[in-house]
Amino acid sequence: MKIAYSILCLAALVLGGRFLAEFTSAVRESRESSVQAASTLASNRAVLSEGTQPRIKDTSTARIQLIPYHDTPLVAAVAPEPESELTGTEPKRHPGPVHDTYILPGNFEYLGAIRPPHVEDLTSKFSWGGAVVAFNPHGDPEGDDDGFPGSLYLSGHVYDQQVAELSIPQPVISSFSSLDDLSVARVLQPFGDITDGTIRAMTKDDSQPFQLGGLQVTGRTLHWTIFRYYNVEGYDFLSHGVSSLSTRKPFPGGPWHLGPYQSSESQWHAYKHAGYICDVPTDVTIALGNRNMLSGLQISTGLQTSSQGPALFAYQLPPGTTPVGASLDAVPLLWYSLEEPLPGHHPADLWTGAAWLTLNGKQTVMFTGRKATGPVHYGVGRPQDCNENNGYHGPPYEGQAIFYAADDLLEVARRQKNAWEVQPVARWTSQTKGGGLIRYLFPTCEQELGGLAYDRKSNLLYLVQLGAGTTEDSPFEPLPIIHVFRVVS
Repeated sequence: MKIAYSILCLAALVLGGRFLAEFTSAVRESRESSVQAASTLASNRAVLSEGTQPRIKDTSTARIQLIPYHDTPLVAAVAPEPESELTGTEPKRHPGPVHDTYILPGNFEYLGAIRPPHVEDLTSKFSWGGAVVAFNPHGDPEGDDDGFPGSLYLSGHVYDQQVAELSIPQPVISSFSSLDDLSVARVLQPFGDITDGTIRAMTKDDSQPFQLGGLQVTGRTLHWTIFRYYNVEGYDFLSHGVSSLSTRKPFPGGPWHLGPYQSSESQWHAYKHAGYICDVPTDVTIALGNRNMLSGLQISTGLQTSSQGPALFAYQLPPGTTPVGASLDAVPLLWYSLEEPLPGHHPADLWTGAAWLTLNGKQTVMFTGRKATGPVHYGVGRPQDCNENNGYHGPPYEGQAIFYAADDLLEVARRQKNAWEVQPVARWTSQTKGGGLIRYLFPTCEQELGGLAYDRKSNLLYLVQLGAGTTEDSPFEPLPIIHVFRVVS
């Protein structure tokens, strides 16, 4: 048996090496000549479909257990009770818990929401989109001086996987959760494939597509991640790349992999880090050994290799000329296994955004996403499941946030604690004093959130809600909206 297993492992490594070599060559060829781009991408797809990727197995035999969870009792003070309804147009300070050490729900002020426009003359559209977002401090320099500087990169229709750049208008609080009440952003840059064909080259077939997992502007670079949505086989894949700030002339670098590629250690699987992205403040960058980027992924289409709760890995981006397939030095800060899941984790949970928040010396890491609060159902969606997809369901759903102590994550970086031992210091749920994050979201069945972007200088958070509703002029085109919060003392 040991000899046979060794032969299988050797075969997997050989085939995996062949896959990486073929993909590297394909991407290089696709970027050498824009004239031959179409034929090169077709060739890439054929090559990738022939390659056999090694399978990463998780030896865990644990079953999923749902553990009741409660807000951590860290409250030092609580603001007055909230109004019965969200009304008016003035910013709303959330009347929730605050703390001397952590940034908690009581430190958030809701400013309202904005929406993207309906577009017809571009290569994609915003309806059925909005999964990833990034704040660009350099964007829209001629925009209004209204306290909302910069711009936002936002992904379009899920089938297209393209990104456009939008202005940031003054947000509006809609008392009736109507998209027609909201300010409409202007398109600053049209849709474009910021990976310049990499997503299409890596997609084996249309039933197993790769898609954007996260965006983050760093300097004059747009950093992105990609992942394969349906990955029950457990294949590892390249995930991290960069491009210019131009959506039509991206000149990308990568993709690369965090940590050892196709490692037998499940913590390095891309299904734990190929999603949301955020940066860290300067002092934390130094504490993390000059690693200034964080990324993570939590998804339910590959439980053997995904994190059973939010995940987070620290790393530093290499030069854009770094060869395709390079393994980047990284440090795990947070992830959970099937054996030791985050307490209360549900396989239908979707944590899709993260930000390392700073406020007057306090630092807290915030994750946002959709929490499943009902019994686990696996299979084709039932009428009460909000969609007909085949997979995990658990209605009713609720948009929530989880808060982690920055010091706990730094202890993991110093190897003083295991990544799966870190627990949240607080959760923002409907049971939280003052009400939950759901209080500010538009009412939808799925309560699905997209990415989270952070303007650290202005302490503004931009949280995407997917499929938030339609407008009167386009009743069959559900749009994402972007909720705007300010972090306050």
